[in-house]
Amino acid sequence: MLGFGSTGTITADTLVSAPNITSTTTFSYGSVTLSYGVWLIYGTAGFQITTNGTITAVQVSIGATATTLSGNFGIKDDSTQTVTNATYMSHQVMRITSISAASSTQYLNAKYTFTGCTLNSRVGYSSLYAYRIA
Repeated sequence: MLGFGSTGTITADTLVSAPNITSTTTFSYGSVTLSYGVWLIYGTAGFQITTNGTITAVQVSIGATATTLSGNFGIKDDSTQTVTNATYMSHQVMRITSISAASSTQYLNAKYTFTGCTLNSRVGYSSLYAYRIA
């Protein structure tokens, strides 16, 4: 069914006092399960900064596992950013993939390298959508 859309499930928000993103560790924002076909997958990885600090690297990807980044289907930003408390950031990534199995789960993952700050994922700033294009 061409043009069919599917919305992925996004990881729930955490309390500011319990940050859920750890520096240099892959974080899975959520997943979407797809059937046969060619799909355009679009993801937004959003987070809140809860203390001042520095982010020195960002990697975001869409791939077939929840624990690793997919280097061919993502973005990488090695610019240093000084960040402040109570601000939000997001990074977008997209992928076109052909699913040849009855069911395949695709994951929106990110890895951040940061010091001095804490990061919390936010549902309101994150999304994962897939649209069948063939």
